[in-house]
Amino acid sequence: MPQNSAIQSLAELEDAALFEQVSTGISMLHKNLTRLDAAARQLFESGDQPSAAVLQQFAVEEAAKILILLDAVRCSPSENAARRQTLKRWTDHTWKGIYARACEWSPVDFNEVAHNVERYLQSFYLDGPFDVDWIFPKEIATQREQLIYVDYVHDLTKDLSDADKWWETPDADFGSLGYVTDICVKTVQALFNAGIGTVQGLHVTAEVWRDINLAHNPSRFNIDENIRLTYQQLQEHNLVNEHWVDGGKPSDLLKWPFPLWSLGNKPRQDKKREELLEERQALIDRIMEIEAD
Repeated sequence: MPQNSAIQSLAELEDAALFEQVSTGISMLHKNLTRLDAAARQLFESGDQPSAAVLQQFAVEEAAKILILLDAVRCSPSENAARRQTLKRWTDHTWKGIYARACEWSPVDFNEVAHNVERYLQSFYLDGPFDVDWIFPKEIATQREQLIYVDYVHDLTKDLSDADKWWETPDADFGSLGYVTDICVKTVQALFNAGIGTVQGLHVTAEVWRDINLAHNPSRFNIDENIRLTYQQLQEHNLVNEHWVDGGKPSDLLKWPFPLWSLGNKPRQDKKREELLEERQALIDRIMEIEAD
C-alpha cells in the first residue's frame, strides 16, 4: 500500500483523539531511538565511529520528533494554524536539529530562543575567527549531510569558477569522552520515564502549558517552574517510573526546551549569498580601517 506522512492531520483532532495518537507515537519513537542509540554505542565500541555517528544522528532526530509532538500538545487548540505549522517540522531536518540543539541552550528568555532559531533558519551565514572570514550554508542541514554522505564541495565565499573544490567524506570525532548519549535523547528519555508520553501525561502537559503566553516573553525561570509543576502532577497521577530505565534522569527534565510552536518555519529575512558577500566585504573594509588608525 502506498504511504505518505499524515502527521499534520493530527492538528485537526480533538484532545482525546490527539492524546491517544500522540501517546502511541511517542511510545514507538522512544523504542526506536533507544534501539538506535544502543546500536550507535555498540558500533563506537567496535571501532566504527563514522557509522556510530550516523546512527546517533538518527536517534537524535527521533527524539526531536517527540519534542515536536509535545509542542503540538502544548499549543492551544485555538492556535490551529501554529499547531499544523509545528507538525510540519516532522520531516524538516533543520527543524529537528533546532529542537535537538534547543535542549543544550541556557537562554534567559523566549526572545533569546527566538533569536537562536532565526539564526539557524538562515540559508547562509558568516563565521570564522573574525566572524566574517567565510560564508557557510544552512548549518544544521549541512552538518547532517556531511555526517552521512560523500560530496564534492566548494568554498561559498568565492565564485564557483574561482573557488577551491574538494571531496569530503563522512567523519566523526567523539572527543576524549568517547560515546556519550546526546542531550536531546537524554531529555526525551527523562520525559518518557516521567510518564509524559501516556494519555494522562499528555492531559497534564496540556493543562500546565497551554496558558503560557509566549508573546509576553517568558523567562527561563517561568519555563523551569512549568516543568516542575508538570513533574509534580505526573507524580500525583503515579505516572513516574521511579526506576528511570533506558537513560535519562529527573534533572534532565530541565533541558526540555521552551515551546517553539509560535515561531515561523522560515526566517523573517533570509539573505542571499550575494548579499552576504557584499556585507562581508563591507565588514572587512571596516576592520581594515580600524586597524589602520
